[in-house]
Amino acid sequence: MGLEGIWQMIKAFLLVLIGVGIGFGQTFGFGKNKVQYDEFEWKKIETDHFDIFFFTEEEVLASHTAKIVESQFRDLERKFVHTVRRRIPLVIYSSHIYFEQTNIIPNLLPEGVAGFTEYLKGRVALPLSGSIPEYERVLHHELVHVFMFDRIARVLERHGILDFRPAPLWFSEGLAEYWSSRKSALGDMILRDALFSQRFPSIKQIHQINGTFQMYKQGESICRFMAQEYGEDVFEQLFVNWWRAETFEEVFAITTGETIESFDEKWIFHERKHYFPTISNRNLLTHSAKALTHEGFNVKAAWMPKHQDLLDYVYLNNQHGYTQIVRGNDSEPPEILVEGERLTSIESLHPLTSKIAVSSDGNLIAFVGKSRGRDHLYVWNTERNFFLYDLRFDEVIAMSSPSFSPNGEQLVFSGTSKDGFVDLYVVDLKTDSLRPLMKDIYHDRDPDWSPDGKYIVFGSDRFLHGSLGKYNIFLYCFENKQLKRLTEGIFVDQQPDFGPDSRSIIFSSDRDSVFNIHLARFNDKEILVSQLTSFLTGAFDPTWSPAG
Repeated sequence: MGLEGIWQMIKAFLLVLIGVGIGFGQTFGFGKNKVQYDEFEWKKIETDHFDIFFFTEEEVLASHTAKIVESQFRDLERKFVHTVRRRIPLVIYSSHIYFEQTNIIPNLLPEGVAGFTEYLKGRVALPLSGSIPEYERVLHHELVHVFMFDRIARVLERHGILDFRPAPLWFSEGLAEYWSSRKSALGDMILRDALFSQRFPSIKQIHQINGTFQMYKQGESICRFMAQEYGEDVFEQLFVNWWRAETFEEVFAITTGETIESFDEKWIFHERKHYFPTISNRNLLTHSAKALTHEGFNVKAAWMPKHQDLLDYVYLNNQHGYTQIVRGNDSEPPEILVEGERLTSIESLHPLTSKIAVSSDGNLIAFVGKSRGRDHLYVWNTERNFFLYDLRFDEVIAMSSPSFSPNGEQLVFSGTSKDGFVDLYVVDLKTDSLRPLMKDIYHDRDPDWSPDGKYIVFGSDRFLHGSLGKYNIFLYCFENKQLKRLTEGIFVDQQPDFGPDSRSIIFSSDRDSVFNIHLARFNDKEILVSQLTSFLTGAFDPTWSPAG
């Protein structure tokens, strides 16, 4: 899935990225020269219905997959009232970087593609991208496609119909989302924003957003409303009647006794009734914030100390069709610091998943870029404009979101090992020595080093409801090497950033059903959490200004 739309930065006493209207497109670009940098020694686990292909380092992931995939198969047997008789090849990868090298299909896979189902040989392929719950969700999503394709093919075959009649994309992806996902704050944000900005197409016009994340979420919403109107068995009845007409609209009318146009009107009215009341206690960006950028797609901002009496900030920008690192301020035109994907050494700057780090004196920035099948950790001198460090580690395949120690001599980052699990690592820039802060199955992300050097704050799913895809904020203490949980609840708390006092942390959270900025203050006795913003569309990647 690729990101589209506009994000804005606002400046008050902190800098925040705002989601004004986003969409993810799960579309593939054809690649004539896909490069494979790694050679894999493939192994296979056979379950009742699957042949699971994996390589040596993935044995733990493969064993877990073997357990959950049969449970998901039984779930879909019940929902489709159907079984897939052929064995299903399932190819798993421990990281998206390995996944991008797959030769199952010739297409180049963008970073946002979470998995795919290939219909020629019926193969399913997907990577682990750190989160086990998200991996399980994507696997279930892809198996819905396997079952749907097989169900439709068998119905048509039984009635002597030779040409295949596929489901419309919104229905195929929407049902896969509905049967594999819970409603999420991110999905609600997309639909709410589309309704208020009048970019919410009807079913008849939904082809206009084909392949985007908005289409996935609208399709999910349509399927959920279908189940409410006609009962959960409406989908099974649709497949039973699939042979009786050539178009989905006709099959829908035969099955429900209602035209798709009539249903469409009821669905859109239902969505308006659901989302419009949420505006009553929300603020518009134009009333509460100042946009600092206006051209292109701008994300992952970070403040820089004053430069010639100006307060600078750096961010990722794609104005010219490729991602670059840009420095800006209120008085001067934006300056490109690193051309990013135009450099032969950097294939991607991971604009959706990895932030930029700035040293305390503002002379250095650190960022992650992909090069020749591996992530590299780069340190760029902003005064002299050259790469000071280019670090690659044998034990770490992928990296994201570095953060400098106060003295600028170390970096902490989130790293993926060959087995697919994501932990926090610290690297000494002078010696290139690398050490993990923890080594377990939990998904630890978005680290930030405290100004006093005593703590690292990060988001993690290492609690009971982490199995539901939820994240809380945790603190690592260097003095006793212990973890402390700073936030609690069934929420997605993410992207924490330390304030200058090393006791205040801002973070993005969906605690009030919309991603907004929250503040956590802690001491030895208590932790206080409060909400700072209440934007209608959502706010992400907050960072304190140098003055706090």
